[in-house]
Amino acid sequence: MKTEFERASADEELYQHAPAPMAMGINPGDGMPQHVNLGAMMAAPPLRVDTMVCMADTREFVIRNEWGEVTDVFDPVSVSRAPDGSYRVETRELLRRRYQRKSWVARAIWWMIYRVGGEASGWSEVEPVRPACQYYARSLTDIGGDVERKFVQRVCLAQKTDNGEYVTLRDSMVLACEIRNPRDIVSEAQLDRGDAELIERATKKIDDQEVFDPTAELAALKSTGVGGIFSGKN
Repeated sequence: MKTEFERASADEELYQHAPAPMAMGINPGDGMPQHVNLGAMMAAPPLRVDTMVCMADTREFVIRNEWGEVTDVFDPVSVSRAPDGSYRVETRELLRRRYQRKSWVARAIWWMIYRVGGEASGWSEVEPVRPACQYYARSLTDIGGDVERKFVQRVCLAQKTDNGEYVTLRDSMVLACEIRNPRDIVSEAQLDRGDAELIERATKKIDDQEVFDPTAELAALKSTGVGGIFSGKN
C-alpha cells in the first residue's frame, strides 16, 4: 500500500510515463552549457485562497437569496463562530444595515421593532463569500511520531485513485473545479473561457485549411478531357 508521500495527486496524469522536462542552462561554476531539470526546480506553490478554490474565502461574509445573489455583506470583524461551526452576526446589526438602505416604509417597520417592541436579539447566520467545498477535508498529524513536525493532509473526498485512496490536494493549486459543492461560478468561468479559446483555435485551424471537395475535383478533371474513370471515357 502506498504511503501518504506516494499518494496520487490531482495532476499525476501529467507526469505518467513522461520524463521530467529538461532545458539548457549555464553552469555557474565554469560558464558552460548544461542540462537543467525543470522538474527539480519546481517548488510547491504557496497556499492562497485565490489559487485553492476548495478552501473557504473568509475575507468577506454574506447573506444570499434563493438565487444565490448576495443581499448583505459583512466584514469579518462583525462575524463570530458559533459552537456548531457556523458563522453568525447579531440580528440587530443585520437589521440596522438593512434599515439604512431601505425605503421609508422599511424604516418605519424597523422603528416599530426597535422602539416599540424592543430591540431584536439573537443571531443571524452568514456564510463566507465562497464557502468551503463539502468534499475538501483536512487533517493535522505528526510526522513519524515527531510531535514537533506537523503534517497537513488535504484531500478531495469526491475523487479516488485506482487503489481507492482519496486524491491529495497538498502542495498543488486547484484553480477551478466543477465537482465543487457549492459551485463557485467565479472560478468556473476560467474553465468556460479555456474551452471557448480552444474551440476558437480549432475552428480557425479548420477554416485556414484547404477543404477537399471531391465534386469540384471531378469537374476539374472532366473539363481537362483527361481519360480514365474520372472523365467517363474508355
